[in-house]
Amino acid sequence: MEKLFYPESIAIIGLSSKQYNIPRITLENLLRWGYRGRIFGVNPASDDVHVDGIRMYKNIEDLPEVPDLAFCLVPAKYVPDLVEVCGRFGIRRMAISSGGFSEFGEEGRMLSDLTLENARRYGVRFVGPNGVTVANTANGLCLPFVPLHKAPRGDMSIISQSGGVSLMMLNFLLDENVGLAKFASIGNKLDLDEVDFLEYFGKDQDTRIFCLYLE
Repeated sequence: MEKLFYPESIAIIGLSSKQYNIPRITLENLLRWGYRGRIFGVNPASDDVHVDGIRMYKNIEDLPEVPDLAFCLVPAKYVPDLVEVCGRFGIRRMAISSGGFSEFGEEGRMLSDLTLENARRYGVRFVGPNGVTVANTANGLCLPFVPLHKAPRGDMSIISQSGGVSLMMLNFLLDENVGLAKFASIGNKLDLDEVDFLEYFGKDQDTRIFCLYLE
């Protein structure tokens, strides 16, 4: 969990300079929140050299180091292979926001099974898929894929299964200027689930109150 909430380096998979590129919103959140770790962009389909000052690479294997965390927001059909590539490269933590898994029927369930199988093979632990993943005001980590103003630091942490509800809760805190410690939107909780986050927040020195919402 420490590497999930306190990564010193992050690879954003699917990033590009295109106007409607969703991973770019996550990058802008990280920059807006003041994340000070190293950030790398990865996109085999992009010819960008830099996006918002962040160096781009064609493939995970081209990165100059093994990042602590990989953020993945690409079509679901590519996710199992990406998990395998990340695991083979040495990445052990992932935040997977992509939708289109078990919530989309039999094909999605097959993708879920393959994603989990590849993760287990390489010891990769991940939050998601089909969620807005995690945020941490202590270090400026902000991985949701909607624009968010920087949250004031506080002692409340949130765990939510629903991405929509979690964003409503987060925006309410921002509007009311209520301090936030950490945030986790677990989506389909294919790997890490609410029990994992409850155990972590129960020992987290920054968390005194936590809110849990499950559907």
